Amino acid sequence: MLDLLQSQFGFSKIYRCLWINGEDVDWVSKIAPKGPFTFVVYAKSTSLVPLKRWILEKLKELAFERLSLWDNRPCGRIEIRLEEVEGKVLVLWDARSGLGGLPLGSGGDVVHLFSGGPDSVLAALMMVRRGQNVHLLFMDDGEVERFDRVRYAAEKVAYFMRDMKVRLVRVPFKDTLELISSEAPSRHTCLFCKAFMLLVASKLADEIDAVGISSGDMLGEQASQTPYNLLYINSVATLPVYRPLAGFNKEEVFDFLKRFGVEDERNFNMPSCPFVPKRPVAKPRVSLKRFLNFVTKLPLPSWESFWIEV
Repeated sequence: MLDLLQSQFGFSKIYRCLWINGEDVDWVSKIAPKGPFTFVVYAKSTSLVPLKRWILEKLKELAFERLSLWDNRPCGRIEIRLEEVEGKVLVLWDARSGLGGLPLGSGGDVVHLFSGGPDSVLAALMMVRRGQNVHLLFMDDGEVERFDRVRYAAEKVAYFMRDMKVRLVRVPFKDTLELISSEAPSRHTCLFCKAFMLLVASKLADEIDAVGISSGDMLGEQASQTPYNLLYINSVATLPVYRPLAGFNKEEVFDFLKRFGVEDERNFNMPSCPFVPKRPVAKPRVSLKRFLNFVTKLPLPSWESFWIEV
């Protein structure tokens, strides 16, 4: 029943859309926000004014019903546009800025290291903007609620994908992290951890015939993201590693997410990683040979795939 006017090359806006006829009665409640909300309805022609009035009455009833669900957070908002096309009525809502760029899939497939945080979400969208079909790779450390939150974040990416769904690959990672934490050289835990992620991403990329790997690293934001450390861990990858946010800062990340209609992720906190050392190195102190020998001999876990849909 639901379709998407997808953003392709040159498109600046996308909507969710729905064709309706005189027999439809429940569609308003299905698309309205689940909590308290405000609303506005636009009709493109005067022939749609009666329908507009009916929709306004339905939205008014629903808005009053859902006032009891208010939890002191800002209310939602829905904007509906009505158009008549060849005798049928098209309902448009949930307008967002399109990603623009190149047609989705024109640049091939990419495995994207996906933590579910704002940097990770925006980096995935930036790759989609350049025509890459992203596959989200989530290394699950087993922290409570992390997987549920990552699934929620994946929906933000799925909105802009073909058929409004994206592949999320989950890799159990806790046992490997514990092994790295106990046996890797002191203060190098993050480097060995991220290198192993690239190793797994390379294996998945081979399986799906991807053209590269991407991540949400921002140059210098963390100790593991200094130029020295990024070059060090890149030695494990068998494909190019793209970092579309390399020159960004945090405020720019939030500005772009807002531009693309993705809600502010600052309130979407992820559990912190319990394996981060107190004083991580900003420059590797372990030989590359020893590093590669350790990482490449770690056991590769199996993975499972999910299709995340909006």
